[in-house]
Amino acid sequence: MGEHIHYVFEYEANCEECGKRIDIEFEVWEYPVGTINHKDYTMSGARDVQENFKVDHPK
Repeated sequence: MGEHIHYVFEYEANCEECGKRIDIEFEVWEYPVGTINHKDYTMSGARDVQENFKVDHPK
């Protein structure tokens, strides 16, 4: 196996419409590096989340 990278992004906010707290955790794995091979998210307080991941590496 070669190198892999795991990214985690946590989003916390209050809904602008109802004021309810929203927590979302996005995870993305690159393997091999530069290729997204798995992505996932968990959430509470929200629904209908549209996810789209892109990883840009500086040159």
